[in-house]
Amino acid sequence: MIKSLLSIILVMLLNNNLLAQNFASGSLTLLRVGNGTSTINNTSAPVFLDEYSTSGGLIQTIAIPNSGLSPHKLVLTGNSINQGFITRSSNGQYIVFGGYDTTTGGTSVSSSLTINRTLAFVDYLGNVDLSTSVNIDMGAIRTAASIDGTSVWFAGEKKGTIYALKGDTGKAIICNDITNSKCLMFYGNQLYLSTAQGTNLRIGKIGEGICTSGLVPYNGLAGLPTTGSPNQYFFADLDPVVQGYDVLYIADNLSGTGLQKYSKVGTNWVSNGNIPVSVTATGLKGLTASATGNIVTIYSNTASTLYKLTDTTGYNVNIFGTFSTLAEAGLNKAFTSVCFSPVAPLPVQLVSFNGRVDVNKTDLWWTTASEKDIQHYNVEYSLDGKNFKYLSSVEANNTGNYFYSNQKSLGNTVFYRLAVIERSGKCIYSNILLLKNSAVVDVKIMPNPATNYINITGKDIARIELINELGKVVFKQKSINSNCISIPTTAYSKGVYFVRITDSRNLIKTEKLIIK
Repeated sequence: MIKSLLSIILVMLLNNNLLAQNFASGSLTLLRVGNGTSTINNTSAPVFLDEYSTSGGLIQTIAIPNSGLSPHKLVLTGNSINQGFITRSSNGQYIVFGGYDTTTGGTSVSSSLTINRTLAFVDYLGNVDLSTSVNIDMGAIRTAASIDGTSVWFAGEKKGTIYALKGDTGKAIICNDITNSKCLMFYGNQLYLSTAQGTNLRIGKIGEGICTSGLVPYNGLAGLPTTGSPNQYFFADLDPVVQGYDVLYIADNLSGTGLQKYSKVGTNWVSNGNIPVSVTATGLKGLTASATGNIVTIYSNTASTLYKLTDTTGYNVNIFGTFSTLAEAGLNKAFTSVCFSPVAPLPVQLVSFNGRVDVNKTDLWWTTASEKDIQHYNVEYSLDGKNFKYLSSVEANNTGNYFYSNQKSLGNTVFYRLAVIERSGKCIYSNILLLKNSAVVDVKIMPNPATNYINITGKDIARIELINELGKVVFKQKSINSNCISIPTTAYSKGVYFVRITDSRNLIKTEKLIIK
């Protein structure tokens, strides 16, 4: 009898995730369907959150309740390519996603009029809250997003974008311009949506600011395509001259498209190319990223694999990089999407902290989503990443946007951080930002387009690489002792290439080359 009771208690603990650990700082979380035993098909399957380090090591797995032991349940259709998109809340403390309030093994759950849609909130401690279960004929539920874990916006196959309070069965449709919804994501206090519907611009805003009632419009981002199948996306603020977010990365579901990059030029978003995972690969599903200076570290996934790619080209320059594999889902398992793991609450939520250093100038800028009892920000710097010194102070203004400029050089490689000072005197620190001197690599490449050869002229050239569209280095030359190097191009197929030049200061310039 005692043994039976212990078994029941253990099952209850596992189903309610009381054994889950706190999420690790800076880790990644992937939503996974399938337990590795049962074949993934069109029936409802169990859902798990797999936490990984950014180097691909599995930290923990949290099982989402799918039995009668919980007040509500959450499952997803096993082989669906458009379900299970997770997001991290704007305040960073929750992971949010949607599913079906039923058990595993059911068929046609997405079209059922009797099965509720469950919204899951998972906090930074690993606690799972399934108290929000809504009855609505919306077809497949695909996506959910939240600001602070008290309410949720969700969408799917039809009806449009829907708003509900956490724990409430009520709901309100706030936008019905787009019914074929892909991914809702908050950046700051603005809700965005991706879609594959008709001839609409593929990513746009849901109204302006935080919208909880009434019908608001879908405002597509000018310049984006009206074709394709975008899933998750990432906005970055890489250029201090351009106000707000100026670079956009998109994970597209179409085979061969992969990762897309756009930059905001004026009022339009212009294409900066794309990188497929491979020539024959299926499309990408999930995407999250972080930006430090011009270095954008991107994590993206297909159903089978988690990838990493680093793009160092910056604002309005063609994307460049190669995907590396971090983790595999495994047999009878499928990844749906990825986000950074939730973190413990802070008095201020830093949306972004970025900067740029030139020969005689450093610009730093940061954006906050919320501020509570913050007095000022101390800007600190370090030359070794360990010993930081005070540089300047910026008063809190509650606008959410800050800019600081230093008119002298501190070195070619400088570490920065923000000391956030509360009115009580308590101090917390931001992430550390590493900036390298962005002085120009003074070289010229001619002719371009090229037919038989290219000449590269410049001083202090240390290395030259010629890279094809797939990211493969097809030519490399090091230890260059000349200020003019001629490279024959007749051995290479016609098409688009990239010339990457590194000088003696280890500064890099990448330029697009057309070989006719």
